[in-house]
Amino acid sequence: MTGNRMTHHFAQTLLDCAARRGLDPCLLTDGRMLAGDEQWHGQDFYNFLYRVGDALQDEYFGLASDRCPPGTAQLGIEMLVLSEDLGDALQRSCRFYRIASKGLRLRLVQSGEMAIFEIMLAEPACDEGHFLTEWTMLRWYMLCQWLIGEEISLERVDFPHAMQTALADYTEVFGHNIHFSQQTARFFFSIHYLSRKVIRRLKNIEGDWVRRRAAEFTEPDIYRAWKELLKAALRARMARMNPIPTMEKLAEEFGVCGQTLRRRLKAERTSYRKLKAEARREMVLEGIRNEELTLGQISLMAGFAETNGLVRAMKSWTGLTPSQYRKHAMPQRDDDALH
Repeated sequence: MTGNRMTHHFAQTLLDCAARRGLDPCLLTDGRMLAGDEQWHGQDFYNFLYRVGDALQDEYFGLASDRCPPGTAQLGIEMLVLSEDLGDALQRSCRFYRIASKGLRLRLVQSGEMAIFEIMLAEPACDEGHFLTEWTMLRWYMLCQWLIGEEISLERVDFPHAMQTALADYTEVFGHNIHFSQQTARFFFSIHYLSRKVIRRLKNIEGDWVRRRAAEFTEPDIYRAWKELLKAALRARMARMNPIPTMEKLAEEFGVCGQTLRRRLKAERTSYRKLKAEARREMVLEGIRNEELTLGQISLMAGFAETNGLVRAMKSWTGLTPSQYRKHAMPQRDDDALH
């Protein structure tokens, strides 16, 4: 789930930071460089990550105002699996990291039907390339899903800085409702996930499990929500420009009746109508980021009768025209980033 392009971006950014601190890139990567379009996968990336942390004796990689001692992550994971549910686990993590280091603070906020997990650096200027902020966001999002064994659909994601890589790299991991240059780093999700039981057990993560098996909680074997399964099916049809089926027809393809599917979607706080709208929006935003597609082609894929309909939809979703959005979909490192 991490996304190969995002992993490559993370590896390159961290390698640059390590080199500026006098570390030998060849020793950190076993002689492997990050040139061209080579991609890093799974445990290889995490092995590199921990080499940098060990060399600096800091799990924050020298990118925060206060050091985070090696072994903190392992102890934190052991503590989290003792929690009753996800809400309890996140509250414990906030208290734990307040003691472990002053460089980074976590906070869980509940507002109406929404849970908001915030990540705040004491000195944001220390975070070169914004690696620590982005990596911590990704790590905690994946860790939440690993703890409960269930995919969590994010409602919104905020970053306090401009885009550091292509927008598609972010959406591949965090979904499509991403905002940059915001007040703080945070992700929003439905409050009902907080009551999900923690399914992991201490006996499975003893010793140096976090180092040896780090990819397991960032690439977890989790239950995929019905809404994500159906949305993927709808998007596949749109990509082939096939008609959108009725809910009953799609239910048959998944081996359930329409009434059962409607009930399961209701339990996930959504509906088939809402999923169709979300799938359409995601297809449009992804299509606009693909410069090989014309606006006419994107309109057809998304089911708009004419390009003017696409323009109106884009302005209602983002406040931008398709052309303006396409311009902003490239990496930006200044105040012109999309927000």
